[in-house]
Amino acid sequence: MTSNTEMNSSQSSDKSFHWIHVQTEDEEKLKNVQSQFDLPDYVMQSARDQREISRMEYWEQDNRTIPNLVILKYPVKVEGQLGCEEYVTYPIVIITFKKTIITIAQTDVPFLTDTQQKHYLELKTVDRDYFILSLIWNIGTEYMECLKEVDQRMKELEQQLQDSTDTEQLYGLMALQKSLVYFESAIESNHPIIKKLETIEKFTETARSRLLLHRALIEIEQAEKTVDETNRLLDQIGEVYSAAIGNNLNTVMKFLSSITIILSVPGIIGALWGMNVPVPLTTDPEGFIILTAITMLICLLGAWFFYKKKYL
Repeated sequence: MTSNTEMNSSQSSDKSFHWIHVQTEDEEKLKNVQSQFDLPDYVMQSARDQREISRMEYWEQDNRTIPNLVILKYPVKVEGQLGCEEYVTYPIVIITFKKTIITIAQTDVPFLTDTQQKHYLELKTVDRDYFILSLIWNIGTEYMECLKEVDQRMKELEQQLQDSTDTEQLYGLMALQKSLVYFESAIESNHPIIKKLETIEKFTETARSRLLLHRALIEIEQAEKTVDETNRLLDQIGEVYSAAIGNNLNTVMKFLSSITIILSVPGIIGALWGMNVPVPLTTDPEGFIILTAITMLICLLGAWFFYKKKYL
């Protein structure tokens, strides 16, 4: 009689596979993989197309228990044209065979290679179906981590809001809003694909797989809600920010106008007493001191008046 341990070991061995990861910039390796596995040209084109949508496909296979092709979108931090950090999304192509999984991406993918960071699940090559679910979970986690960074950046911009009179922070808000547009589109594209995995028996035949798929769906739904909430907050902050910049500029203009008026008093008095006509204090030896004191008093009274009016 075969023991349970031997049966589990046998099942694990049956599900183990070889994993190949390729970046699109490595043209030679990409061509070798395409030739070795006879991959269609459109799959390679999909891997290179940043605008590719999420989807899954089947092709020649003994049974249709698992899709041969799954394309999902993942987020990447980049520097925008205005010099602000923003996020874009790229497709990751997952090609499955019975004993091989091929992943193709355009950029470095930390949730594939650096699974010790950010609570990623380790991608083990002992169970093909669980590997795919783990990868999907990691993509959802990557979106949530990026959204946390967006939220932190948004708080930093809010702190700079009070005294800002330039548009630098406004460009930062624009970059975040642009990032959220990419996120919203990519997550809406990913969600139905992940949801469709619930109808595939291979992904729900064990309690562990069902739990991970359920958690992955919760993660992607949470990301979807967070994007929507953050987007609405950014819209409100953008409106307040524009109004605040205008208000701060008005405050600066009021201050400068008040200073101009105060500083014009000595000039007016000096011009009047400098005319070639008889004026008071002309013959008084203390006239200059008295005139200076009067001028300073008027300036101080003017400054006090503008201060009370909150112009200074």
